[in-house]
Amino acid sequence: MRQMVRPLIAAAGAAALLLAPASAATVQQVDLTGLCRAAHRIFRGTVVRIETGTISAGGGELPFIEYTVAVEDALKGEFERLKGVPVARVRMLGKLPASTRDGIRRLRTFPGLPRLVRGDRYLLFTTRPGWTGLSTTVGLGQGCFRIAGEPGDETAVNEFDNRGLFRSGEAGAGTATGIEAPATGGPLLYADLADAIRRTLAGMSGPQ
Repeated sequence: MRQMVRPLIAAAGAAALLLAPASAATVQQVDLTGLCRAAHRIFRGTVVRIETGTISAGGGELPFIEYTVAVEDALKGEFERLKGVPVARVRMLGKLPASTRDGIRRLRTFPGLPRLVRGDRYLLFTTRPGWTGLSTTVGLGQGCFRIAGEPGDETAVNEFDNRGLFRSGEAGAGTATGIEAPATGGPLLYADLADAIRRTLAGMSGPQ
């Protein structure tokens, strides 16, 4: 049994390296500028398909979840087209089996990985896929914003309730982002956040 479990643990350990870049997969606080700088792609859209599978890594098999998102607002990066509609495929690490046998505990998953729901709308900052195709959202839940509300009055909030999204000198002041944001966090108008992202990307120096 140990021989069966060890490849899974080795593969799970290797997963941290497959969620490239590693710095983007940590849970350190990332503000809007950091999210924009680290993201390979930034887009808003609706999840239209969820598929699961496995990949070989580290001598074992790793489960993955692949989300297909119909892109409605492409803010950064390139996107394929499916029947004329721009789409983004995001393959994240799936849930690992959890059990304890022979004193060895099988890992479940890495904490903080977002889980998307089919039919729901999101604004996502995703990392560049590794060689296996695995990626995640920048800053984990910080780079995953749920969109709610009616068109023209939609709000966006990430899994950290938008806390730390703006530097203290920017929140509420509008000096760098042009957006009014409470220091304590809370949902923001999507239109305002999207404009702030565009301004942040435009103000960055060097290649994006």
